[in-house]
Amino acid sequence: MNLSSLKGCLLNENQSESQDQVTLLKKCGISTVVPFSDYNYLEDFIKAYEVDVFIYNYHSENEEKFRAIMEKVSTNQKGILVLIFNSEKSISVEEYNYENFKIIQSKSKRKDLKFHIEEFLNREKKHNLKKYILARSGNFLEKVIVDDIKYIEVDSKYLNIKTNQKVYYIRASLNEFAKIIPENFVRISQSAIINFNYLERLSVTQNIVHVGGDKLKISRQYKSALTKKYLIS
Repeated sequence: MNLSSLKGCLLNENQSESQDQVTLLKKCGISTVVPFSDYNYLEDFIKAYEVDVFIYNYHSENEEKFRAIMEKVSTNQKGILVLIFNSEKSISVEEYNYENFKIIQSKSKRKDLKFHIEEFLNREKKHNLKKYILARSGNFLEKVIVDDIKYIEVDSKYLNIKTNQKVYYIRASLNEFAKIIPENFVRISQSAIINFNYLERLSVTQNIVHVGGDKLKISRQYKSALTKKYLIS
């Protein structure tokens, strides 16, 4: 999951204030933000829109409503980030730290808000990382050590997973797989991810990389990003 793929819903009864906050959230990279004003439909709203981020404008006189809202959020089965826009003194949120959501308070500063959202996403990704996966080999599912994977390639509806020993396959999208593997795996095209630990050479004149004894095509876009990230000059 990245910022641009997040879906947010904003609960605010003040329409002009709400629009300012939608603009701020979009500047922070959250492309989809749906404002609404009736908290009675909160649970249905979150489920219907598959919301990742719930945003609420807190005022101290609405403390009871805030408690009721947090109770509704806590019933959601999906992990969710709760942003509290709070221009007043800080509120105590310890009692609202449920397992399936994380609360962040903000005074509507774009720089700080974006930092906290990205920090949350990084924590979520680390929480979801896998050391092992089960992948298909013939008629069996076998345990595969993620760090032993050299690269992953798209093959129709499946992903081919190449290790030094053999090729496995799983039915999943490359984007889904990218969510559960560590940062040493880097994308080289729309259809391939490599384990940087196995990268041997990157051609200067051609869009080719050598990974664990194999040659793979790398797109110009990802080649440029790869060299910018790792080239020291």
